[in-house]
Amino acid sequence: MISGRVWIFGDDVNTDVMMPGHVLYASEAAQTGALFATLRPGFVDEVGRGDILIAGRNFGCGSSRPAARSLVNVGIACLVADGINSLFLRNCVSYGLEAMSCPGVSAAFSEGDIATVDMERGTVVNATTGATLAG
Repeated sequence: MISGRVWIFGDDVNTDVMMPGHVLYASEAAQTGALFATLRPGFVDEVGRGDILIAGRNFGCGSSRPAARSLVNVGIACLVADGINSLFLRNCVSYGLEAMSCPGVSAAFSEGDIATVDMERGTVVNATTGATLAG
């Protein structure tokens, strides 16, 4: 079971936004520092270890940049999205980021809610509202 504060992202979040081209060949620390810099300036300074990312459809579309590693590096414990791009899902597995597709999850949460994710059962619970979804 993973419980944490929720950060909300929308549909079609591209790996180019997670890891911009100017840091593609930079150090891992520089790549992590640039995470979502254009989409959500200051995100890396606000996110905390154990937080959960909730997203819409097609999260992680784009290229095979190792952006999942940056999510792990900033402390994201789990990704739950309406849909996860298959290439990005493979990168989540490679870098140890728990990830689950769960249709409707983005509509069931607001930023700052507390989510509890049970990967074995495939459930996501919004501890703030009591909503329960199946992944």
